[in-house]
Amino acid sequence: MLTWAILKAGYRVGFAENACLFTNAPETWKQFIRQRQRWSRGLIEAFKAHWQLLFQARMSTLFIWWNLLFPYMDLVYTLAFIPGLLLACLGIYWIAGPMTLLVLPLALLVNYLMFHVQSAMFREQGLKVRSNPLGFVFYALFYSIVLQPACVWGYFKEIVSRTKHWGTK
Repeated sequence: MLTWAILKAGYRVGFAENACLFTNAPETWKQFIRQRQRWSRGLIEAFKAHWQLLFQARMSTLFIWWNLLFPYMDLVYTLAFIPGLLLACLGIYWIAGPMTLLVLPLALLVNYLMFHVQSAMFREQGLKVRSNPLGFVFYALFYSIVLQPACVWGYFKEIVSRTKHWGTK
């Protein structure tokens, strides 16, 4: 939201491809899900506060429009892809066919490529990335199954309720 406020004020925002940040990560599933819900609520909140950015003739506007896809993609993933995938694994192809199951190896490949690029950036910074093949497979295959429904719930909560209980202040 801060970045969008800066753009709305007429300033430019840069990108640092080798920026590296360390933060505290959630330690439990409940904390993780609540974090993702807060982030999703923040996206909707940013659109409510800075919707005018969608209609400014600037290159950055393209990236703000791009963010409009996330709620839609999260919703489709949660309500169609996950149930379709589960049914396809059971041999019921009402929503997704056998070809959909080929998305799983593709997910592994894309996530490996992202890991490889990020590892190179870490090495450039003199940081070591630990090896955890099982954790990587779990992340690549199951992260979205937890993430997208949590995001959808966060969007829903922001749209129907203004009450926030972050527990951070």
